[in-house]
Amino acid sequence: MRLPQYVRFKRSAHRIDTAPPINPPLPKRGYHPFAPDGVAKLLELAWAYIRGDVSDREFRSSIRGMDSAESQLGPDLYFAIWESDPTAHDSFEGLKDDLLKFARVKSGFACRCLELSDLAKVHWSAPPESGEDPMAVMDTLETVSNRGRRVPAVDVRRCTECLQWWLVAEDHNVDAYFLRRLDNEAASAIVKEDRWPSEFETASAMQLAYDAAREVPVRFRSSA
Repeated sequence: MRLPQYVRFKRSAHRIDTAPPINPPLPKRGYHPFAPDGVAKLLELAWAYIRGDVSDREFRSSIRGMDSAESQLGPDLYFAIWESDPTAHDSFEGLKDDLLKFARVKSGFACRCLELSDLAKVHWSAPPESGEDPMAVMDTLETVSNRGRRVPAVDVRRCTECLQWWLVAEDHNVDAYFLRRLDNEAASAIVKEDRWPSEFETASAMQLAYDAAREVPVRFRSSA
């Protein structure tokens, strides 16, 4: 994705010289190298629904147009999509929980990047009823460069599993990380040219991020 046009870049005096190369190119969103071609489109849709990027109505409509959806999902999961009460799908034991397990198995990545929206919020502690630690999404994100001693602290990280780049801000006021998905072009501007986006630069910018970011979907049961 491209950063919004209003995003400005500023030079930083602090950078990490051991940054890995930008190449190989980042797999495009929805790319699943471990999945057969017939499953990749379904996985892309399932992840978008799990993240909240598409509505229940949009998800059902798209599934209806996939001839192989029932065979890929299995009859139990497929027919659960057509239950009369869509609000039940967001419960801990609802449809999204089963779709999450399906998507994790089929995607093949050990990371959690596909579960994150383009602007995501990761709290440092999980609600006890969720059964899942949201901080697990940070386990595979390796710091490549940081902006220096500013508040909030901001760095750029790359996933060691899927190679996705993230701009990460640490906000102690709300005990959370904020993550903005970056493409190779935006990551290169930071790592190679030391030009940092202004998205997490001020308190007002962080408030905007807090209001707009989607939380990691900790409502689902652990798949362990």
